[in-house]
Amino acid sequence: MEKVHYHKIVDYRLRLLKVKEGGRGLLVLAAVSVLLAWFAAGSAVAQSQEPAAPPGEPATVRWGRPSPMAELGLGTYFSRGENSWQISFPTTAGTGRSALEFKDLDGVVPFASLTLRHPQSLVGINLLAGSGNLSGGRGTDSDYINGGLLLQSRMDVSGDLTFWSADLETTISGFWGRPWYLRPFLGWQQHEEKLRLTNGQWTTILGVPASQPILGLDSRYEFNWEAVRLGLQGGLDFITRPEPGLQQLGLKGSFAFFPYLYYRGEGRWNLRPDLKQDPSFVHEAEKTGWGGWDGLLGLYYRPWDFLEFEGGARASYFKITDGTDTIHLSDNSTLSTGLDRAESWRYGLYLKLTGRF
Repeated sequence: MEKVHYHKIVDYRLRLLKVKEGGRGLLVLAAVSVLLAWFAAGSAVAQSQEPAAPPGEPATVRWGRPSPMAELGLGTYFSRGENSWQISFPTTAGTGRSALEFKDLDGVVPFASLTLRHPQSLVGINLLAGSGNLSGGRGTDSDYINGGLLLQSRMDVSGDLTFWSADLETTISGFWGRPWYLRPFLGWQQHEEKLRLTNGQWTTILGVPASQPILGLDSRYEFNWEAVRLGLQGGLDFITRPEPGLQQLGLKGSFAFFPYLYYRGEGRWNLRPDLKQDPSFVHEAEKTGWGGWDGLLGLYYRPWDFLEFEGGARASYFKITDGTDTIHLSDNSTLSTGLDRAESWRYGLYLKLTGRF
């Protein structure tokens, strides 16, 4: 499951059946805007809630919307993910290709959010961070020469997931039969999955089906994605006449795309004495344009103005192509090949409890 370093791989592998395994750019979002939100806030205005417009009122659109000055949320993300990467390289026998796929990585990941806004939502900052364990994953490592399968192995995969984002936003609101709002935002996002590869098993050796354990497999690979986020958040309130125990019920959603994406992957193959271990190889790539997306869709229930329950679905997708694979050999020399692609996909359900102040 190691990716050698395939300028000499075929001769090496056919001779010795290889054993292979498988914040930059912290965006500082305008602290001045946050201070301005707090400085400009009048406590009476901040805590007030405008009465909803009655049914039949003409459609209106305005900049801003009455809002709490702070919202603190705690939640859990019940997710499943997939990751993969592929490199290509020349060999003495022809064109080589090596691909790793990691599937069914499940995680119950706690997260927290903090939102600070102007009392009329003219400007705000939204922070989100989460971290938790991943388990139950399955990995497949496949090596091809001239399109034919040469070596393949499978392994168990576990690891850790960490993510965070920071967005600067403003608000447009209105009433078209129901109160609604839209929040354009610009921010930064990081998503990291640190995977551990164990319990390896050869399934193909030199093109022949096999069933042979890979003893002592305990390798690592890290997917690290950093992205500029540009997107739109929105919501629709269902309740126009609040009542005790039912201040509001509504629908909210968010979608962001990544106009800039940076990827760094690091591998440490513990059964490869010909490779360094810190790291064994590094993948890097940058992309501008459409590098992926992040989104959610949920329902919220607010029994009182100061408390909100929320639940729904969320997903994120990252992909780059045309990067570099730098291999670090144990003699301190390096080799370079092409990173064809890397991608990560995570989706699931979430629950969240938010206090509004």
